[in-house]
Amino acid sequence: MHALIALAVYTLLANVGLYHIVAHYAMKIVPVPTKALLSFSLFCCLTAVVLTPLDLYQSIHDNHVYPLTNFWRFLYWISFLFGYVIFVVISEKDRVGESRSFLESWVDFYRQRAVLFVGGGIAAIVLVVVLLWKGALQV
Repeated sequence: MHALIALAVYTLLANVGLYHIVAHYAMKIVPVPTKALLSFSLFCCLTAVVLTPLDLYQSIHDNHVYPLTNFWRFLYWISFLFGYVIFVVISEKDRVGESRSFLESWVDFYRQRAVLFVGGGIAAIVLVVVLLWKGALQV
């Protein structure tokens, strides 16, 4: 229970501190949600740096048990989502300078990257089929 409270306090203090750093160095016209998302993204990256030595220690000394595997998967997917989807939409909206709705930004994002989505989808399907065929993936 104490570890959970310490984790909550660390999360809160780190996010508040990172937000103030981002707000201090960002241009004044950058909206607050963009600053908040950027500070959360930085928090995820710094958490990875902080937890890497702990994960290495535990995996070496506990017979190669990997307790943080699901956390790393979550962190990688969050980093992907922020880096390639959310920040692209936000920066495109800020770059244009228009006050468009979130849905319009997503439509523009989809139109600009339709080839990437289709190509990535086809590549993912081919990869899954190959892994199933080789027996490396269980259904």
